[in-house]
Amino acid sequence: MEGIARALGVPVKDVIEAPKRTGNYNGMSDSEIKKGLKVGEKLVLKNGKVMTEEEAKGVDWARVGKSIGNFFLLPLKKGYEFLSGLFGPKTSDYFTKVPITNVPEGGSADINNRLDKGKGWAPYGEQNDDKYAAPHFADYLARVIWGWYRKYPNYPMYINDISRPGGGEFPPHVTHRTGESVDIKFFTKDGKLHPEYPNYYNNPYYDRKLTEEFIIFAIKNAPQGYEVSEIFFNDIIIVNDLEGKYTNSSGENILRRSSGHDNHIHLKYRKISN
Repeated sequence: MEGIARALGVPVKDVIEAPKRTGNYNGMSDSEIKKGLKVGEKLVLKNGKVMTEEEAKGVDWARVGKSIGNFFLLPLKKGYEFLSGLFGPKTSDYFTKVPITNVPEGGSADINNRLDKGKGWAPYGEQNDDKYAAPHFADYLARVIWGWYRKYPNYPMYINDISRPGGGEFPPHVTHRTGESVDIKFFTKDGKLHPEYPNYYNNPYYDRKLTEEFIIFAIKNAPQGYEVSEIFFNDIIIVNDLEGKYTNSSGENILRRSSGHDNHIHLKYRKISN
């Protein structure tokens, strides 16, 4: 919060007041807003007043570049390349771009962002050079990992398969071909893996409340123009609780049960078609 205020050249209290006016933070104390300000929230400074992008709707965005002295927009880069110290790390703080010399059939040289560093996550399962993401998914996943770490530093995301280098077929997966899917372990009460209990239903450490909170968090953090199109996880209590509350652009429930998903959460991401 202090970093945002410094960047905009205004007091911290002015930054805190901006989200209060949108209604999204009604009833929250200043300290709660500091902790809860959404990852990637866009703030603008116009004529000396800090406001959220939501509050600034109706502004002639085409003139922003011509009036940068009066109108300052954060974040400054497209694709949610976050500014370190302001909204979180850059995507490159989590992903390394790796040249793809042999593009698999049905793949793409753009699926070359390898998840291999950063705080808030750890690998699990068999590791077979399987964490390559398309650029827009790398941006999104960095956003989610960092945002979750900020909320729960002692409950990391355990991540397994994304895609092979360059994408393409990835047996036994039907998906995971386009660098837009990821497998994540369900959450536990102590933040540890407990591989001796692979399935949620017989894992004494399984934390249903935290797992459901993460699923909602992941859905809500998709930037404009993109969406989490499906999540497979077989806890029927969570599936029933979220039924009808979160649907994709095709009108389908995002969270669904699917064979083979007792031991992990499968998340698929996509650009919303016009």
